[in-house]
Amino acid sequence: HGPGVRFVGARPNLIRRPSVMTMWDGMPIEVEFKGKAFCAFIPRAVLDDLGGLTKNEADEVYFKTFDKHRGGILDGVGGAFADSENWDRQGHLHVRGRYIRELNPPS
Repeated sequence: HGPGVRFVGARPNLIRRPSVMTMWDGMPIEVEFKGKAFCAFIPRAVLDDLGGLTKNEADEVYFKTFDKHRGGILDGVGGAFADSENWDRQGHLHVRGRYIRELNPPS
């Protein structure tokens, strides 16, 4: 019943840990948020920035970066969810760097 319990509903739930990186869309993650299950794509450039990577790293390096920044990435999914411009015709959510708090610290 502490303060963390009150905020848990505001963060999307990860359904399945990512297991692939795509060349064009980045890392697909299966999430559930506000009663809807969907695939969200985290661009390779966002993961590069979060992990201080030099681009085109091995997939395992990207998975470790995801694990390290999982909370911030899921918060970014929640932020991107409401903007219709982030959804493609197939119902996939594309999470841009501007939604990741770790890349955009408050001034």
